[in-house]
Amino acid sequence: MRKRLLFEVASLVCLLLLQARAQSVPIPQAQVRIENVTFERVTKLTPGQRRDLAKELREQTDWPTAQTLQAVAGAVRQRVVAVYANNGYWRAKVEARVIPGQLSDTAQAVDVVIWAMNEGRQYRLRELRWSGVQAFPEAKLADLMPVHAGEVLERDRIVAGMDAAHQLYAAHGYLNYIALPEMQIDDAQGTVALHINVQEGGVFTFEKFDIVGMAAFGRERLLEAWPLRPGDVYPNGMVEDFLRRHASLLPPASPPDVVCRTLDLSNHTIEFVLDFRPQPQPCSSPEADTSSQTLNRLQPEP
Repeated sequence: MRKRLLFEVASLVCLLLLQARAQSVPIPQAQVRIENVTFERVTKLTPGQRRDLAKELREQTDWPTAQTLQAVAGAVRQRVVAVYANNGYWRAKVEARVIPGQLSDTAQAVDVVIWAMNEGRQYRLRELRWSGVQAFPEAKLADLMPVHAGEVLERDRIVAGMDAAHQLYAAHGYLNYIALPEMQIDDAQGTVALHINVQEGGVFTFEKFDIVGMAAFGRERLLEAWPLRPGDVYPNGMVEDFLRRHASLLPPASPPDVVCRTLDLSNHTIEFVLDFRPQPQPCSSPEADTSSQTLNRLQPEP
Protein backbone atom coordinates (compact mmCIF):
# COMPACT_ATOMS: atom_id res chain seq x y z
CA MET A 1 0.00 0.00 0.00
CA ARG A 2 2.83 2.36 0.96
CA LYS A 3 4.77 1.53 -2.21
CA ARG A 4 1.69 2.26 -4.31
CA LEU A 5 1.17 5.60 -2.58
CA LEU A 6 4.84 6.54 -3.11
CA PHE A 7 4.53 5.55 -6.76
CA GLU A 8 1.45 7.73 -7.24
CA VAL A 9 3.11 10.70 -5.54
CA ALA A 10 6.21 10.27 -7.68
CA SER A 11 4.10 9.99 -10.81
CA LEU A 12 2.23 13.18 -9.94
CA VAL A 13 5.48 15.06 -9.28
CA CYS A 14 6.88 13.94 -12.64
CA LEU A 15 3.65 14.93 -14.35
CA LEU A 16 3.70 18.38 -12.76
CA LEU A 17 7.33 18.95 -13.75
CA LEU A 18 6.66 17.80 -17.30
CA GLN A 19 3.60 19.99 -17.60
CA ALA A 20 5.32 23.04 -16.11
CA ARG A 21 7.94 22.64 -18.78
CA ALA A 22 5.33 22.13 -21.50
CA GLN A 23 3.20 25.09 -20.44
CA SER A 24 6.15 27.45 -20.91
CA VAL A 25 6.78 26.28 -24.47
CA PRO A 26 5.43 28.88 -26.95
CA ILE A 27 3.09 27.57 -29.61
CA PRO A 28 2.10 29.24 -32.87
CA GLN A 29 -1.34 30.64 -33.56
CA ALA A 30 -2.41 27.32 -35.04
CA GLN A 31 -5.44 25.15 -34.39
CA VAL A 32 -4.94 22.84 -31.41
CA ARG A 33 -5.81 19.18 -31.98
CA ILE A 34 -6.05 16.77 -29.05
CA GLU A 35 -4.85 13.31 -30.05
CA ASN A 36 -4.72 11.27 -26.84
CA VAL A 37 -6.58 11.62 -23.54
CA THR A 38 -5.41 9.77 -20.42
CA PHE A 39 -7.26 9.57 -17.09
CA GLU A 40 -5.41 9.19 -13.79
CA ARG A 41 -7.21 8.39 -10.51
CA VAL A 42 -10.61 9.11 -12.10
CA THR A 43 -12.98 6.65 -10.41
CA LYS A 44 -16.31 8.50 -10.10
CA LEU A 45 -16.89 8.67 -13.86
CA THR A 46 -17.94 5.43 -15.53
CA PRO A 47 -15.83 3.93 -18.33
CA GLY A 48 -18.51 5.01 -20.77
CA GLN A 49 -18.45 8.59 -19.49
CA ARG A 50 -14.68 8.68 -19.75
CA ARG A 51 -14.83 7.39 -23.32
CA ASP A 52 -17.47 9.97 -24.25
CA LEU A 53 -15.47 12.78 -22.65
CA ALA A 54 -12.25 11.73 -24.41
CA LYS A 55 -14.11 11.52 -27.73
CA GLU A 56 -15.61 14.98 -27.21
CA LEU A 57 -12.21 16.49 -26.41
CA ARG A 58 -10.59 14.87 -29.44
CA GLU A 59 -13.34 16.04 -31.79
CA GLN A 60 -13.48 19.63 -30.55
CA THR A 61 -11.83 22.02 -32.99
CA ASP A 62 -12.27 25.43 -31.38
CA TRP A 63 -9.65 25.22 -28.64
CA PRO A 64 -8.09 28.58 -27.75
CA THR A 65 -4.77 29.49 -29.27
CA ALA A 66 -2.31 31.36 -27.07
CA GLN A 67 1.38 31.94 -26.41
CA THR A 68 1.44 28.76 -24.33
CA LEU A 69 -0.83 25.77 -23.77
CA GLN A 70 -2.16 27.15 -20.49
CA ALA A 71 -5.40 28.34 -22.09
CA VAL A 72 -6.06 24.90 -23.55
CA ALA A 73 -5.41 23.24 -20.19
CA GLY A 74 -7.85 25.63 -18.51
CA ALA A 75 -10.56 24.94 -21.09
CA VAL A 76 -10.12 21.18 -20.73
CA ARG A 77 -10.27 21.42 -16.94
CA GLN A 78 -13.53 23.42 -17.09
CA ARG A 79 -15.10 20.77 -19.30
CA VAL A 80 -14.00 17.95 -16.99
CA VAL A 81 -15.32 19.77 -13.91
CA ALA A 82 -18.66 20.23 -15.71
CA VAL A 83 -18.86 16.49 -16.39
CA TYR A 84 -18.27 15.78 -12.71
CA ALA A 85 -20.98 18.29 -11.79
CA ASN A 86 -23.34 16.58 -14.24
CA ASN A 87 -22.96 13.53 -11.98
CA GLY A 88 -23.42 15.42 -8.72
CA TYR A 89 -19.73 15.79 -7.82
CA TRP A 90 -19.62 19.54 -7.23
CA ARG A 91 -16.40 19.59 -5.22
CA ALA A 92 -14.23 17.61 -7.63
CA LYS A 93 -10.67 18.93 -7.87
CA VAL A 94 -8.95 18.03 -11.13
CA GLU A 95 -5.91 19.05 -13.10
CA ALA A 96 -5.61 18.99 -16.88
CA ARG A 97 -2.07 18.61 -18.22
CA VAL A 98 -1.43 19.40 -21.87
CA ILE A 99 1.72 18.01 -23.50
CA PRO A 100 2.66 19.36 -26.96
CA GLY A 101 3.29 16.88 -29.74
CA GLN A 102 3.84 17.17 -33.46
CA LEU A 103 3.42 20.57 -35.11
CA SER A 104 2.12 20.74 -38.67
CA ASP A 105 1.42 23.70 -40.94
CA THR A 106 -2.17 23.94 -39.73
CA ALA A 107 -2.38 22.35 -36.29
CA GLN A 108 -0.56 21.76 -33.03
CA ALA A 109 -1.11 18.19 -31.81
CA VAL A 110 -1.27 17.69 -28.04
CA ASP A 111 -1.87 14.93 -25.52
CA VAL A 112 -4.00 15.53 -22.45
CA VAL A 113 -3.67 13.93 -19.01
CA ILE A 114 -6.64 14.41 -16.67
CA TRP A 115 -5.64 13.86 -13.04
CA ALA A 116 -8.27 13.69 -10.29
CA MET A 117 -6.76 15.29 -7.20
CA ASN A 118 -9.90 14.83 -5.09
CA GLU A 119 -13.21 13.73 -6.59
CA GLY A 120 -15.20 14.47 -3.43
CA ARG A 121 -18.64 13.15 -2.65
CA GLN A 122 -21.90 13.16 -4.59
CA TYR A 123 -24.46 15.81 -3.64
CA ARG A 124 -28.24 15.78 -3.65
CA LEU A 125 -30.73 18.64 -3.79
CA ARG A 126 -31.94 19.69 -0.34
CA GLU A 127 -34.24 22.50 -1.42
CA LEU A 128 -35.01 24.75 -4.39
CA ARG A 129 -36.11 28.34 -3.87
CA TRP A 130 -36.95 31.07 -6.39
CA SER A 131 -37.03 34.75 -5.41
CA GLY A 132 -38.02 37.93 -7.24
CA VAL A 133 -40.83 36.12 -9.10
CA GLN A 134 -43.95 38.21 -9.71
CA ALA A 135 -45.17 37.40 -13.22
CA PHE A 136 -45.89 33.71 -12.51
CA PRO A 137 -46.59 31.53 -9.47
CA GLU A 138 -43.33 30.24 -8.01
CA ALA A 139 -44.75 26.72 -8.25
CA LYS A 140 -44.95 27.12 -12.05
CA LEU A 141 -41.21 27.76 -12.21
CA ALA A 142 -40.49 24.94 -9.78
CA ASP A 143 -42.37 22.55 -12.09
CA LEU A 144 -39.98 23.48 -14.91
CA MET A 145 -36.94 22.28 -12.95
CA PRO A 146 -36.32 18.58 -13.76
CA VAL A 147 -34.65 17.83 -10.41
CA HIS A 148 -36.37 17.55 -7.05
CA ALA A 149 -35.44 17.36 -3.39
CA GLY A 150 -33.57 14.16 -2.59
CA GLU A 151 -32.33 13.57 -6.14
CA VAL A 152 -28.73 13.80 -7.35
CA LEU A 153 -28.09 17.42 -8.30
CA GLU A 154 -26.89 17.31 -11.90
CA ARG A 155 -25.64 20.48 -13.56
CA ASP A 156 -27.31 19.83 -16.92
CA ARG A 157 -30.68 19.43 -15.25
CA ILE A 158 -30.31 22.79 -13.50
CA VAL A 159 -29.39 24.40 -16.83
CA ALA A 160 -32.39 22.74 -18.53
CA GLY A 161 -34.76 24.07 -15.87
CA MET A 162 -33.33 27.57 -16.03
CA ASP A 163 -33.54 27.54 -19.84
CA ALA A 164 -37.19 26.51 -19.62
CA ALA A 165 -37.89 29.39 -17.23
CA HIS A 166 -36.08 31.80 -19.56
CA GLN A 167 -38.22 30.63 -22.50
CA LEU A 168 -41.39 31.05 -20.43
CA TYR A 169 -40.54 34.64 -19.57
CA ALA A 170 -39.33 35.48 -23.10
CA ALA A 171 -42.56 34.16 -24.60
CA HIS A 172 -44.44 36.72 -22.50
CA GLY A 173 -42.30 39.70 -23.47
CA TYR A 174 -39.71 39.68 -20.68
CA LEU A 175 -36.71 40.23 -22.95
CA ASN A 176 -34.31 41.35 -20.21
CA TYR A 177 -35.09 38.49 -17.84
CA ILE A 178 -32.09 37.30 -15.83
CA ALA A 179 -31.88 34.40 -13.36
CA LEU A 180 -28.82 34.12 -11.13
CA PRO A 181 -28.30 30.81 -9.28
CA GLU A 182 -26.59 30.51 -5.92
CA MET A 183 -25.61 27.23 -4.28
CA GLN A 184 -25.14 26.55 -0.59
CA ILE A 185 -23.48 23.21 0.08
CA ASP A 186 -23.72 21.17 3.26
CA ASP A 187 -20.61 19.00 3.03
CA ALA A 188 -21.48 17.02 6.14
CA GLN A 189 -24.87 15.93 4.77
CA GLY A 190 -23.95 15.92 1.08
CA THR A 191 -26.81 18.23 0.16
CA VAL A 192 -27.23 21.49 -1.74
CA ALA A 193 -29.71 24.33 -1.33
CA LEU A 194 -30.26 26.00 -4.71
CA HIS A 195 -31.48 29.59 -4.68
CA ILE A 196 -32.39 31.23 -8.01
CA ASN A 197 -32.73 35.02 -7.89
CA VAL A 198 -34.91 36.32 -10.73
CA GLN A 199 -34.69 39.80 -12.20
CA GLU A 200 -37.73 39.96 -14.48
CA GLY A 201 -36.84 43.19 -16.25
CA GLY A 202 -40.35 44.21 -17.32
CA VAL A 203 -42.50 43.45 -20.37
CA PHE A 204 -41.42 44.80 -23.75
CA THR A 205 -43.96 45.91 -26.35
CA PHE A 206 -43.61 46.23 -30.10
CA GLU A 207 -43.01 49.74 -31.47
CA LYS A 208 -41.95 49.67 -35.14
CA PHE A 209 -41.19 47.32 -38.04
CA ASP A 210 -39.57 48.29 -41.34
CA ILE A 211 -37.81 46.66 -44.32
CA VAL A 212 -35.07 48.15 -46.52
CA GLY A 213 -33.25 46.77 -49.54
CA MET A 214 -36.27 45.04 -51.15
CA ALA A 215 -38.47 45.77 -54.13
CA ALA A 216 -41.60 47.75 -53.26
CA PHE A 217 -44.04 44.92 -54.04
CA GLY A 218 -42.38 42.34 -51.80
CA ARG A 219 -41.79 44.90 -49.07
CA GLU A 220 -45.47 45.89 -48.95
CA ARG A 221 -46.60 42.26 -48.80
CA LEU A 222 -44.30 41.57 -45.85
CA LEU A 223 -45.31 44.74 -43.99
CA GLU A 224 -48.97 43.77 -44.37
CA ALA A 225 -48.23 40.24 -43.10
CA TRP A 226 -46.43 41.43 -39.96
CA PRO A 227 -48.80 40.37 -37.14
CA LEU A 228 -48.03 42.88 -34.38
CA ARG A 229 -49.26 46.43 -33.93
CA PRO A 230 -47.64 49.14 -31.79
CA GLY A 231 -48.28 48.42 -28.13
CA ASP A 232 -48.61 44.65 -28.53
CA VAL A 233 -46.45 42.49 -26.24
CA TYR A 234 -43.49 41.15 -28.20
CA PRO A 235 -42.85 37.40 -27.68
CA ASN A 236 -39.15 36.75 -28.12
CA GLY A 237 -38.31 34.96 -31.37
CA MET A 238 -41.33 36.21 -33.32
CA VAL A 239 -39.28 38.02 -35.97
CA GLU A 240 -37.21 34.87 -36.66
CA ASP A 241 -40.41 32.83 -36.92
CA PHE A 242 -41.84 35.47 -39.27
CA LEU A 243 -38.81 35.16 -41.56
CA ARG A 244 -39.12 31.36 -41.64
CA ARG A 245 -42.82 31.47 -42.52
CA HIS A 246 -42.28 34.01 -45.33
CA ALA A 247 -38.97 32.69 -46.64
CA SER A 248 -40.37 32.38 -50.17
CA LEU A 249 -40.74 36.17 -50.36
CA LEU A 250 -37.28 36.97 -49.02
CA PRO A 251 -33.84 37.20 -50.55
CA PRO A 252 -31.53 34.39 -49.33
CA ALA A 253 -30.14 35.44 -45.95
CA SER A 254 -30.06 34.27 -42.35
CA PRO A 255 -31.77 36.23 -39.55
CA PRO A 256 -28.52 37.32 -37.81
CA ASP A 257 -27.42 38.96 -41.07
CA VAL A 258 -30.54 41.01 -41.75
CA VAL A 259 -32.37 41.61 -38.45
CA CYS A 260 -31.52 44.84 -36.68
CA ARG A 261 -33.35 45.14 -33.39
CA THR A 262 -33.30 48.09 -31.04
CA LEU A 263 -34.48 47.99 -27.44
CA ASP A 264 -35.54 51.12 -25.59
CA LEU A 265 -34.82 50.15 -22.00
CA SER A 266 -36.49 53.23 -20.52
CA ASN A 267 -39.83 52.72 -22.30
CA HIS A 268 -39.59 48.92 -22.63
CA THR A 269 -40.20 48.93 -26.38
CA ILE A 270 -38.57 47.10 -29.28
CA GLU A 271 -38.37 47.89 -32.98
CA PHE A 272 -37.00 45.99 -35.98
CA VAL A 273 -35.48 46.75 -39.33
CA LEU A 274 -34.90 43.99 -41.88
CA ASP A 275 -31.93 45.16 -43.94
CA PHE A 276 -31.43 43.27 -47.20
CA ARG A 277 -28.97 45.72 -48.75
CA PRO A 278 -25.70 44.21 -50.03
CA GLN A 279 -23.79 46.06 -47.33
CA PRO A 280 -26.25 46.63 -44.46
CA GLN A 281 -25.60 49.36 -41.98
CA PRO A 282 -24.31 48.13 -38.60
CA CYS A 283 -26.81 48.30 -35.80
CA SER A 284 -26.42 47.96 -32.07
CA SER A 285 -28.75 47.01 -29.29
CA PRO A 286 -28.48 47.25 -25.50
CA GLU A 287 -29.46 43.58 -25.27
CA ALA A 288 -26.90 41.59 -23.30
CA ASP A 289 -26.18 37.89 -23.44
CA THR A 290 -26.30 36.79 -19.82
CA SER A 291 -26.05 33.05 -20.46
CA SER A 292 -22.31 32.91 -19.75
CA GLN A 293 -22.73 34.91 -16.56
CA THR A 294 -25.52 32.59 -15.43
CA LEU A 295 -23.62 29.38 -16.13
CA ASN A 296 -20.46 30.70 -14.51
CA ARG A 297 -22.43 31.15 -11.30
CA LEU A 298 -23.31 27.46 -11.22
CA GLN A 299 -20.49 26.81 -8.78
CA PRO A 300 -20.79 25.85 -5.11
CA GLU A 301 -20.28 28.47 -2.45
CA PRO A 302 -17.37 27.64 -0.11
